Amino acid sequence: MRFKNYYIQEGARQDKFFRTVAIRAYNKVKKYLKKIEDLEVDLIKVPQIEGFQFHMKNIDNTYKDLIFLIAPKKYDIWGFHQNIDPRFPNTPGIYMSFLKDSYDMTHAYTRLNKTYFVHEFIHYLDYLRRKDDMGEQQSAKSVDKGNFKKYYNNPAELNSYYQEAISQIDFLLKSNKLNIKAKEKVFSNFNTFRKFALTCFDGNFLKYVTNTNKKKIEKRLFKYYQEFK
Repeated sequence: MRFKNYYIQEGARQDKFFRTVAIRAYNKVKKYLKKIEDLEVDLIKVPQIEGFQFHMKNIDNTYKDLIFLIAPKKYDIWGFHQNIDPRFPNTPGIYMSFLKDSYDMTHAYTRLNKTYFVHEFIHYLDYLRRKDDMGEQQSAKSVDKGNFKKYYNNPAELNSYYQEAISQIDFLLKSNKLNIKAKEKVFSNFNTFRKFALTCFDGNFLKYVTNTNKKKIEKRLFKYYQEFK
């Protein structure tokens, strides 16, 4: 099935496709960061964040419009924005803060957070699907506490937090962290699986998500449970 055709499919199969795309992008970016360190390649400096800018087209031309901005950890910036560069309209980008210090690319690839990356890249994939009706996305770190309920119940965030959690579940089920007996127990019935799955979700997400949206999440979990089982 062609990439664009997955946009109109529903259910666990669609979720898995986009999750896989995001994880592949993470692996490519991580490999690229290691490559530029090994070859001592200079990136474009961004003084405002004491970090750098690079384009996804240098890694994978499929996403030639996407820009990454990377900053030191002290900035605590993680978020997808539809217009990351005000000089150019419709320039999507992802802020990431994982550098050890200002302009320090030493072993940066080892500090690229997979969970955060998958979350933000899912936002980007959603942006590609629904350019016209998606609102500007913000990092959870930048939202005032009074807006947390609105933030976590935004449809785009519901999707990203779900995919983020499922990527963790995928990892646990495919790794040696759970033995065969433990995996069989997790999938013995949906209620057991649901309880296990919810432990993989962001704590604040579960705290602020409405009961209506929690039911939607559990419905998607049931589809995953059926697909995996």
